[in-house]
Amino acid sequence: MTDIKKGTSERRTSDPTDKYNTILKKLKGDSQNTLILELLISGQTLTQRQMARDFDVYRLSARISDLRKYGVPIETEMERNLHNYGSHARYFLADEATA
Repeated sequence: MTDIKKGTSERRTSDPTDKYNTILKKLKGDSQNTLILELLISGQTLTQRQMARDFDVYRLSARISDLRKYGVPIETEMERNLHNYGSHARYFLADEATA
């Protein structure tokens, strides 16, 4: 798994077994989608700002769309910006009970 930089928050506590191994194999060579899926599997929640700052991923919503096409149950939670107007998306894997 990828070493996560500080500032990310954990959402999931259960260990997803081999559920996503097939998708990870299909993504072989697609480094951004693989990175994002590994971060989500590890329980991280992701925002555009965090991904641009820590991993140079500048089109997170497009990568999330790619992963959803593979059947990955990613949920979006809109959050208000703390220091200015507007909002941003936070992405996370859907809980097993709701997926």
